Amino acid sequence: MKCTAMFIGGTPQVFVVPPISIVFLMVWLLVWMIMTLFIFSVGQVKSNPDFPAISTVEWSEETRYVFLYTLFGYLWLNAFMIGVTQFVICAACALWYFSCTSDSNGSGSLMRGFWWVFRYHLGSIAFGAFLIALVQFIRIIFEYYKN
Repeated sequence: MKCTAMFIGGTPQVFVVPPISIVFLMVWLLVWMIMTLFIFSVGQVKSNPDFPAISTVEWSEETRYVFLYTLFGYLWLNAFMIGVTQFVICAACALWYFSCTSDSNGSGSLMRGFWWVFRYHLGSIAFGAFLIALVQFIRIIFEYYKN
């Protein structure tokens, strides 16, 4: 607990990373929702016999596959952004921990964490995000067919 408090005291800018990540995730959710609305609007418009004022849209198989494709893309990019956020915070913590001596409080650099992500670890984070998205996608498919 003391070490964590010392890290937070030495690197208070670490509290800025999660809110920035949340903003990016919310923007991505909004973009995905707009894309999904456009996908759902593609199809044959049929009138509803029970409610004449309300129409329904019948989708083709291709439209369903496009929706599933965009759903997987949403899950993958969402997991990727979360992975980048976690890596940057972990890198700052590791830099602080290994530069901390009895004379100095240490220094954790968020910018170096971002540099490490995009220089050395982009592929591994993307692959891990792919695996997480694949498992989430399979769970969504099973939940759909369960009901």
